[in-house]
Amino acid sequence: SGPGGMELSSDADIDGRALTIAASASRDKTRRVTALAASVEIAQTGAAAAASGGTLGAIALKLAGSEGSGENASQLTASLSFAGSVLDLGSRGSLPADVDLDATLVAGANKIQVDRLQVRTGRSSFDFAGSIGPKPATGTAGEEPSYRYDLTSDHSTLAPSESSEPALDFIARVAGVYQTRSRKLIAEQIGIRSGAASEALGTASVEFARGKVPGISVAFNVHDMPVSHVKQLWPWFSARNARLWVLKNLFGGRVVDASLQFQVVPGRLGNGIPLSSDEVFGRFQIEGSRFDTAGHIPPIRDAVGVVEFHGNDVDVALSSGNVYMASGRTVAASNGTLKIKAANRPPVIGALDIDVAGEASAIAELASYEPINAMRHVGLLPDD
Repeated sequence: SGPGGMELSSDADIDGRALTIAASASRDKTRRVTALAASVEIAQTGAAAAASGGTLGAIALKLAGSEGSGENASQLTASLSFAGSVLDLGSRGSLPADVDLDATLVAGANKIQVDRLQVRTGRSSFDFAGSIGPKPATGTAGEEPSYRYDLTSDHSTLAPSESSEPALDFIARVAGVYQTRSRKLIAEQIGIRSGAASEALGTASVEFARGKVPGISVAFNVHDMPVSHVKQLWPWFSARNARLWVLKNLFGGRVVDASLQFQVVPGRLGNGIPLSSDEVFGRFQIEGSRFDTAGHIPPIRDAVGVVEFHGNDVDVALSSGNVYMASGRTVAASNGTLKIKAANRPPVIGALDIDVAGEASAIAELASYEPINAMRHVGLLPDD
């Protein structure tokens, strides 16, 4: 009823997780709230509970604010963190993540200012800042209430655990809307730059449905980017087996142009049925790359060609390249194809068809490598 303050503290247990609450507030003679502070902490679940599936780690929320006066608007700041959270990916393992969020709400701004959003998983770290707020109605027929967001990153690092490539530093911008009625999170603009001229542009959406795995749609185009960067940026949930093949067998050079599309409806992911060629596909035009073929056959270097995938099938078309052998001999390769069907079913088997040109001794040496080993039928060595 007058000037003064209040404090509150509480300790509780929720499903085996310790909950701690502390709060304080004070106001002046005009009843204006001059200071507000609150903190909520929820401890992480035990190791046994976490091991049984995905889990939400320790949660910490801090609030601070004050009521405006004169030209100073009312303001509320929030800091939220999730530590030790794990997302269960079923047969694909688990994805650990830590999240930190700092945000500010100022009266009259009609938006929440995201001062810092940091997501860390493994060796990767994503740092964004921007804003989130209601999207003004345009009066268009069928328009539904939405929130719009615009987030940028001046420095993020991507280093997937399955990749042997160096960590990739990049800048990015993501902007879009969340449609509250249809429960769709849409990224209308995604821009990623990893160098002076290397960029990837795309769109994405996530459709949430009750009791189902979300539906996901992703479309990306890449222009003039190092192969190592594209390998790091390839989404882990998209064309998993084609992605793993590229991670393990394609190195160096540049991706001149590339496109990737991935689209599944809610409830589709994780239902045990391999993705079809209509649900996920992509094409990469490469120059100056090295790719491994089979067995002990030396890799093809300085390769110019195209890598395509549809579902779990991978096709490599080689326009030109060179094979350098341990002896120093060289063979020129051209008009090559490597077809891998059902890369999701071990053992992975590929059909290789390629034209080679060079000295007879070089071709004989190439033919002596496993799994070709043609020399065993003629009884000759490359030096004969």
